[in-house]
Amino acid sequence: MERPRPSAGSHYDTVDSRGRRDSYQSGYSPQSADYRTAGSRAAGYREDSYSHQPHAVEPVKGGPDEEMGVGPGWDVYADFNNSGPRYSTAFGVPGLKNDTGYRPLSRPETLGSKSKKGGTSTAYEPEVELVTVPAMGAEWSAQELKDMKKSGRAEIKAEKRRRNWNAFKRDQKGLCGIAWLTRKVLVWGAFIFIICLGLTLVFVIPRVPNFGFAYGTPLVENGGPTPYFNRYPANFSFTGGVDLQADTHSSFVPVHFTNITAEMYSAETSKLVATGSTGSLTIPAKSYVPLPINMTFSYAALNTSDATWDLYHNACQNKIAIVNGTRPGLNIRLVLKMQIAGLIGSYGTSTLLSDAPCPIQLPLTSG
Repeated sequence: MERPRPSAGSHYDTVDSRGRRDSYQSGYSPQSADYRTAGSRAAGYREDSYSHQPHAVEPVKGGPDEEMGVGPGWDVYADFNNSGPRYSTAFGVPGLKNDTGYRPLSRPETLGSKSKKGGTSTAYEPEVELVTVPAMGAEWSAQELKDMKKSGRAEIKAEKRRRNWNAFKRDQKGLCGIAWLTRKVLVWGAFIFIICLGLTLVFVIPRVPNFGFAYGTPLVENGGPTPYFNRYPANFSFTGGVDLQADTHSSFVPVHFTNITAEMYSAETSKLVATGSTGSLTIPAKSYVPLPINMTFSYAALNTSDATWDLYHNACQNKIAIVNGTRPGLNIRLVLKMQIAGLIGSYGTSTLLSDAPCPIQLPLTSG
């Protein structure tokens, strides 16, 4: 029902079915009683506030004014606790037949609460009802279910490592969880380590020694089997030794040779005529060390016209068979190959020797 519009300066009060008072007034009239002490209290709303909505209903105040201290006042929890007056009849009015609002659930006497002494009380004792509790959602979210899988855990670990690496690059976090092990510390530590390592290697890594022939008689006899030279077929075989000298002044530590092999070639024909080896041995550092190597001379040719056979036959023949007793010398090239402990790979060197006397002397009966 449309409410009649009040005239200017008049005071118009209405009372609804729930006992609440509403007032329309264009302003507080000086002829009206004090609005704080009069029986009809104005709400203080102006009609022109709703000029854009001519049929709008102004908000209402329920119950006595709280500022007057009369009555219980406005209860903001009334709608949640299902107490107090209802302002909407959309779901019915409590107590009527068309009431579709909330009603406390009835409870059979057989489900009565237990008394403190252990007995059963048949009296109805209302308990807290979960009316205002929202419905529970899924127990686990999709992300939580994914994180429980192996792939999800791997992603979490990878993301954690990525965050730690980014923090390390920004100098916000140390390496391996160590706070002080930042990039700056690592760079300086690596620099100092490289310097220390270089200084250490200078003193502990052995150097390849220098080799030379000993003074006097570089080729010596070592008392091996009886030498022989044959003409048909042309060949010879005998044993001897090479006196070498190793210079280890460039090394700060003793030099350990795994093996040293020696090969002797004729300087004129470049044919291999002798081989030998030392096996494993160690020589001291910062010194000149004699290094004798036992050699086995062996060569075969088609006939006595071979240049290599002829050179060695003339150099090793008996001195009595020569007119002036002077035998011609041998021109040889010695090649050394060595493996040194502490160094990778093998190393080689070579040296030339001119007019070296033959280490043996053939008997007069030898052709």
